[in-house]
Amino acid sequence: MLNNLEKAAYNFEKIIDLDSSNIEVYLNLAKTYENLNDKDSAIDILQKALIIDPNNTSILEFLLKMYIEKFSERLK
Repeated sequence: MLNNLEKAAYNFEKIIDLDSSNIEVYLNLAKTYENLNDKDSAIDILQKALIIDPNNTSILEFLLKMYIEKFSERLK
């Protein structure tokens, strides 16, 4: 059984399937993955969003945050 965050991720993925140009949905999906402690999936989604909108500072800042958190965990 899926929890609410997993359901949200599923729904955001389906929305992207229908409209792959909506950057806000990518950001919401990445945030959902972050809340699920799935930084790799969040990074993957943010990289895809960056291809669509390479100058979007929200994407760049969030991607940087995910990389910092991911590599900080490795240093522990």
